[in-house]
Amino acid sequence: MITFWEYFDMVTASLILISGLFASIHALMTKEESAAALGWVAVCIGIPLVGVLLYLVFGINRITLLARNWDTRGRWDANNTKVEENKSVFVKIVHEAFDEKTFHALVNTSNRVCDNPLLDGCHVQPLYDGTTAYPRMLETIDRAKQSVYLSTYIFSPRGIGETFIRTLHAAHRRGVEVKVLIDGVGGLYSVPTAHRKLKKSGVPVALFLPPFRSWYYTLHFNLRNHHKILVVDGEIAFTGGMNISDQNFATVNKPLEVQDIHFLVEGPVVGQIQDVFLRDWYFSTREKIRKVVYYDNTTKGEALCRGVAAGPNMKHSNLQWMLYAAVNGANSNIRIMTPYFILSQDLRAALIAASLRGVTVEVILPFHNNWMQVKWASESMLSSLAEHGVRLFYHYGVFFHSKFLLIDDFCAYIGSANLDTRSLRLNFEFNLEVYSNALNADLVAHFESVKQNCRPITLQWLDSRPFPIKLRNSFFRLFAPYL
Repeated sequence: MITFWEYFDMVTASLILISGLFASIHALMTKEESAAALGWVAVCIGIPLVGVLLYLVFGINRITLLARNWDTRGRWDANNTKVEENKSVFVKIVHEAFDEKTFHALVNTSNRVCDNPLLDGCHVQPLYDGTTAYPRMLETIDRAKQSVYLSTYIFSPRGIGETFIRTLHAAHRRGVEVKVLIDGVGGLYSVPTAHRKLKKSGVPVALFLPPFRSWYYTLHFNLRNHHKILVVDGEIAFTGGMNISDQNFATVNKPLEVQDIHFLVEGPVVGQIQDVFLRDWYFSTREKIRKVVYYDNTTKGEALCRGVAAGPNMKHSNLQWMLYAAVNGANSNIRIMTPYFILSQDLRAALIAASLRGVTVEVILPFHNNWMQVKWASESMLSSLAEHGVRLFYHYGVFFHSKFLLIDDFCAYIGSANLDTRSLRLNFEFNLEVYSNALNADLVAHFESVKQNCRPITLQWLDSRPFPIKLRNSFFRLFAPYL
């Protein structure tokens, strides 16, 4: 006769096996990459209890459905905040190093995968390191008359961060609409947190998916808001890869710990940047902005710009598709600077194909990385690139967090996204697609200057490393999607 506990064990085991089967079916039906689907099926069926729990946390993208529901139900009305944009921007390109046919092909691709139009009359100025960028940002906040919208991944409240908090508080007190959005995980990098200090001072502040607020948020802790955006009065924006941290700021007594690039942006594209913040704010708070500032559509420069918001809420990997098109369209050179370099197989193949057809492909990576496991996983993938002519370099010294991709010295992709699986699949990112002779000339000069202090990563060096190091790197490559 079967006892109660034996019966209970049988039912429990059956439920665990059934849940593993359903999780496997879900992975088969929703995962685009066969390797990811196979991995989840193996884990969910092989060790169903652990596998199902892991799949519930890491494998299911709930943000996509939720965000689309918000849009389709009208809980976010973009028409209330957007001006009418010219979707047929007249483009005339005269540039010796850039093929006009390639340019139109890139623009057509972007038009089809991105909601935002390409806008002319923009100005984009690179600001190297926080020592240059932070004073400009603080000065702009000081001059704000209507609104200050700030979104960042990391906000350290010490040093320069404390100055930001005081400046934001002063703007709030004089009647400027100030909104600050900090990522729920990135905001935990410092204790006490900037969120706590801002809230205490009365500045409206919110966290994006704070992981420990409830079980629901904990399920989303792998989805991070990586945006770095500051928009003031709808007229001036700052965006790029720079967090708010003393590591980016040098003083007489403290050297620079992290080198990075931010960008000052003016012109019509500022409206697109502001829309990204407004959506993020509503996403996190369900609160509509009480007043909408004027979008400055006047001509500020010669750059053609498009804002590209990417993230797990998108049906397709729009930024990744745009990068494919850019790499495949390159005629003469591709320059990449990024702190984290874990490419998908498709993007790695595109860089190799570009090199094989005669395009000069150069990549600068930091030798000293703040996430060594990312560096190890990246190194396991470099041999195939080096073998086929891609020129790889390690920068020694201070950690390089700068990120951009340049095509034929005319097309630039700048912003928060790294060239790794996390940025292109899991994070909410914001980049600018920019066509500008001036900006690219500046970034090319910066790239070449940095390269002078780099050492080549050769195939011989990669192949000569000891077996334990190669084994370690290959092991961490298994976790590339989550690093």
